[in-house]
Amino acid sequence: MSMLDLTQKDVMRGVPVDPPGWYTVKITNVGEGVPSKAGDSTNISFDGEIIKNADSGDTKFAGFPTPNWMFNSKAPGFAVGLLRACGENVEVGRVNLKIVEGKILDVFIKQEEYQGRMVSKVDHQYRPAR
Repeated sequence: MSMLDLTQKDVMRGVPVDPPGWYTVKITNVGEGVPSKAGDSTNISFDGEIIKNADSGDTKFAGFPTPNWMFNSKAPGFAVGLLRACGENVEVGRVNLKIVEGKILDVFIKQEEYQGRMVSKVDHQYRPAR
């Protein structure tokens, strides 16, 4: 059978966030690390849900899932801004990124062309929620 059940979140996921900018989001899931394609590092994926446009307060995209984003174990420094924006004290050593699950912060979501269409992308810019 070639049936597919689409949820409201599935339908929302394909809609580009417009305008690009700062959005207040809740991190809903921090994935388990999975090996990269090359097998020489680990990717940790993140899912979030938009609460509002952080600058204007517009709730047009409230409830929409954020674009998925990830961190790679070869470039751990990219996670520092996320940790700080979530109010975490960043120190040298190992950190379990699950500590940010459920946290609310502002994330910059941009648009870029991908295979001839506009898509939204988390731009790895973070700040504490206002």
